[in-house]
Amino acid sequence: MKQNEERIHVCYALSDPYGTYAKFPGTSLCSLFENTASPVSAHILHDDTLTPENRERFLRLGEQYGQEILFYHVTELAKETWESAMAIFPEGLSSRRYTSANMYRLLLPALLPPEVDKAIYLDGDTVVHMDVAELWGESIDSGLAAVSDLELLHHYGKEGRESEDASYLYRGGSARLETVFNAGVLVFRLGLLRKGENLLLSGVRFLSEHRDCKYYDNDILIAFFGESYTHLPWYCNIRLNWDIAYGDGALVTGIYHYLGRNYRMDGQDPRHALFLSYYRKSPWCDERTLVKACRLAQDIAVAKARERLREVQRIYRLCFRKQRVFVGLAEDEARLRQDFFLHGGESYLPLAPGDTLRLPYSVDTHVYLFFWADYGAIRALMEKAGYEEYVHFADGRKLMPEQTEDLLTGELDWLWNL
Repeated sequence: MKQNEERIHVCYALSDPYGTYAKFPGTSLCSLFENTASPVSAHILHDDTLTPENRERFLRLGEQYGQEILFYHVTELAKETWESAMAIFPEGLSSRRYTSANMYRLLLPALLPPEVDKAIYLDGDTVVHMDVAELWGESIDSGLAAVSDLELLHHYGKEGRESEDASYLYRGGSARLETVFNAGVLVFRLGLLRKGENLLLSGVRFLSEHRDCKYYDNDILIAFFGESYTHLPWYCNIRLNWDIAYGDGALVTGIYHYLGRNYRMDGQDPRHALFLSYYRKSPWCDERTLVKACRLAQDIAVAKARERLREVQRIYRLCFRKQRVFVGLAEDEARLRQDFFLHGGESYLPLAPGDTLRLPYSVDTHVYLFFWADYGAIRALMEKAGYEEYVHFADGRKLMPEQTEDLLTGELDWLWNL
């Protein structure tokens, strides 16, 4: 490290009642250290739920990369402010939807040392696939910087699409699409913010007056900074759900935001493999964790296999009672006839995207098997018309072993329990 290089300050917040969440901000911090050569001070905002074991892992991570780790027990260091906020609007500090850690970022101007003028805040469910010095070097001429929804939608060519995550202030208030942003990646100008009112106390007063808000910390920040915040480049907060829906699947240099439980054991998708690659390098991925993960993954595989077997058995029983009618793309007809030994009396109905779905045979005597990528849309149409799945129709793809999803692929709910 260069002695005259500016120190970068990065903050994370966590409340971890089960001791299983710290691995996520830990993995994010590992990815940041892995890609950043500049000196970094990582400020960990926490409460009583940070276990000694997880604290030691954070310190070990800092030693591994030669970076500084600092801890702030929020409800002790800001006890009076926190108690005052609880008296104003307790629901805003802890709810079924969010932990209290979501509000800790509002205390950064008060918690961090006065000589720290600027700080990056990252949600724990981010992966920093870039040199964070680039974000640090952005010119911030206001108290807050963030990635606007409009900026990200513009990148994907979806400017006309309403933000799926837009806050109450956008849907029911005066906020506009360009004033709405996601608060998972922020840059605070702490020196400027210290000159104003306490963000937490002002924020909970706002929530107490606008009880329709449901993204508490995010709505507070939009209300206070929506018209004045500095806009960061789109790649500083790449929301995974949008990237999956609108992107081309290729990794880019930037900060990926997994938005909660959007982790999958899918090595074929580089975005999911990205998280796993950094998790593997972190102190949270050890022998004990790997053994437990293998056992849980095996249990998931067995459960999925049993469920799939039950579904296949239901389809086969249905086909024993009724005559099969296959529905799929015209170009798949020859292959499906061969694979399923369709005899001359069994029908194949070619269906092209956008076609009207017609059912020429009585469902009393025939069962419709759909070989269609968007089976969910087909099922919705059939159920709306009064037909019942596994009685009148079914997903024929479940009978095709080569098309069956890998039983170990799926949301990594097991990872949250390690």
